[in-house]
Amino acid sequence: MKKHDAESGYQFSCDICGKKFEKKDNVSAHKSKSHPEMLLASVTSLAALEESGAFGEGPSFIQSPTFVEEQPLPADTNLEGETRLEGWTRLEEGSCLEGGIRLEVWTRLEEGSHLEETSRLEETSRLEETSRLEETSRLEETSRLEEASRLEEASRLEEASRLEEASRLEEASRLEEETSRLEEEASRLEEASRLEEETSRLEEEASRLEEASRLDEASCLAAEEP
Repeated sequence: MKKHDAESGYQFSCDICGKKFEKKDNVSAHKSKSHPEMLLASVTSLAALEESGAFGEGPSFIQSPTFVEEQPLPADTNLEGETRLEGWTRLEEGSCLEGGIRLEVWTRLEEGSHLEETSRLEETSRLEETSRLEETSRLEETSRLEEASRLEEASRLEEASRLEEASRLEEASRLEEETSRLEEEASRLEEASRLEEETSRLEEEASRLEEASRLDEASCLAAEEP
């Protein structure tokens, strides 16, 4: 409330929004901060008036924003002199404000350039990090595939070796069975040969006994005859 009451007693006000200030410099600072676009339009308009010669000869708004020392004017040109002086004053004020605006614009441009450079560096860093991660991922994938291929080859060789060993054992077992069968067959043949020889011997013995018996009978018959 006290601030509002104090502002009501201020004699300098903003011609754009009506806000009052204690000093004229405060009004200028307020315009440059809150209404830069309006001030820029005003400066541009005043510059156009100066170039058209509306204020007569005086300091150039574009080339030299320096202050102009007030010169005494004849009595019959007081109104024109006051108009020219007011115009020059407004031009000088506008030039200062334009300089402030330009400085603020340059500052913002520099900040924007700095932010853009920072953003570009961050983007470059992010892309490099992404590229590095992709390269690492690719190398890891390649290593994983090579390891999988190596394990698969080792598994294949192990399986081939196992099958070869199984085949060898199976062949050895078959040969062993075949040998056993042959041995049994040989043993059977040997037994058959032995039985055959025994049979032949027995037959010869029987034949001999039969011959001996026949001779004994013949001898007995010969002895019985007179």
